[in-house]
Amino acid sequence: MLGRTAGGIFWMFRYLERCENMARLLEAGHRMALTRNTGSDEEWRSVVTTAGLQSGYEGRYDDYAAAHVVNFLLRDKTNPTSVLAMLETARHNARMTRTALTREVWEATNIFWMRMKEALARPVRETDLPGLIAMIRQQSAQVRGALHGSMLRIDVYNFARLGTFLERADSTARILDVKYYAAAVLVLCRLFARQCAVGDNPALGLCRACVPMAQCRGHAARWCGGVPDPRRTLPALTRFLLPEVARQSLLSGERLWPPHAVARSG
Repeated sequence: MLGRTAGGIFWMFRYLERCENMARLLEAGHRMALTRNTGSDEEWRSVVTTAGLQSGYEGRYDDYAAAHVVNFLLRDKTNPTSVLAMLETARHNARMTRTALTREVWEATNIFWMRMKEALARPVRETDLPGLIAMIRQQSAQVRGALHGSMLRIDVYNFARLGTFLERADSTARILDVKYYAAAVLVLCRLFARQCAVGDNPALGLCRACVPMAQCRGHAARWCGGVPDPRRTLPALTRFLLPEVARQSLLSGERLWPPHAVARSG
């Protein structure tokens, strides 16, 4: 396989995974903002911080209003990591490596881009956000389904999976790393305090932090069966999530470069 083809496939699926991760992050911010009785700027600040775009956002806006954050992360032309910009780059990589992809994968990627381009042609209102997030997740799942259902298990497939899992590992680390910022109080501790105040299981509040990682059910099944110690929840999430995405990344790498082949080449 040519290095250009491998790189195109790798980054195509990294960008597609990042689009879905961004949508899940916005979903988590939207849910948290709905629970606030006062202003929700701090919740949206935590979303931008987790996405690693705080400096770029603050250079463009003076506040963290919901409409500004949503449009900046989804469609802002000055943001090279907006969902629309990343989809355009992913589609470009798909065209560049068209001969290595099946027709199903290419068509699913192209449809994804066309539908999102139409949906994001106008500023997004906060009331339209849930439906838009659902569309992103559905279209992303269709690309992933086309990959699994139509691609041979050869190097092209393994590079696609490697890009997916490395991006997922990076996203998971960013979400867990937010505890080192002031936004952590809003993403984790404040949710826990609110749940305790109403007498619910404390782990259910922290479970909301798993929304961007699509791990709510996994976390609930693993840690919410009893009454876990809240101080152990974040370390528990780290042990639960990071090893799995790391294992999948290593598995894809071993399929590309089997240990015995590396030993022979060394």
